[in-house]
Amino acid sequence: MSPNPFEPCTVGLLEIRNRFVRSATFDGTADNFGAASGASEELYRQLGRGGAGLIITGFAFVSDRGRILSGQYGVHTDDMIPGLRRLARAAHQGRAKIALQIAHGGIKALYPQRQNPEAPAVSRMPEVDTPHREMNDAEIETVLADFAAAAGRAREAGFDGVQFHGAHGYLMNQFLSPLYNFRSDEWGGSAAGRQRFYLEVIR
Repeated sequence: MSPNPFEPCTVGLLEIRNRFVRSATFDGTADNFGAASGASEELYRQLGRGGAGLIITGFAFVSDRGRILSGQYGVHTDDMIPGLRRLARAAHQGRAKIALQIAHGGIKALYPQRQNPEAPAVSRMPEVDTPHREMNDAEIETVLADFAAAAGRAREAGFDGVQFHGAHGYLMNQFLSPLYNFRSDEWGGSAAGRQRFYLEVIR
């Protein structure tokens, strides 16, 4: 018998009032710095009242160099915490739990007018015509620290969890994919090497 979608459930230690999840969706309401706005807060207040047990925000960039679009949320500095705290509080007012989706765009991180974005390796795919450069070990470690700091800020802001964006050709996906990752060191090569960035982000 299938679970009743209206029944409570748990994800790890997180208790959720039902099985309805509002998936991460770009809403374009952040300001020019990536801070949540009044429109952001009102949106999440409505979502919290809408009945979903869990709400996942749209892409929040962990580093200014990982930003893709105007209007995206940032979680790259402590200055973002007050606005994010208002989002979490607004969702909680409707009895929803909320997770912050955190990410880095890698090759796709071109906002605003960024030159030579960082990537696991220089892509050999002809359709990837954006000039980009291979990250060195120090830059990889910096981005790992950025993910960790972003998760800490989400917790401080009152979020119930984070979701790592590891798809859609963004940085985590680029490390995992043999179409993007041609490294021959411990961050590439074999499937285990390409998985290392994922595992280190989680760790």
